[in-house]
Amino acid sequence: MAVVVICDDSEIEVPDGERCTICGRPLQEFDEVTGTGILGYYHWTCVTHFD
Repeated sequence: MAVVVICDDSEIEVPDGERCTICGRPLQEFDEVTGTGILGYYHWTCVTHFD
């Protein structure tokens, strides 16, 4: 299953358990993104861009 990743203002799908394909960093949950959990996807953000 893939997860939706928010990185550098882009939204991409990354296979679960893999690193971000944009910046190569590990992923971190980001529950404040609107729509979390919709369609069975969780929104994640790269630790680099986690404010």
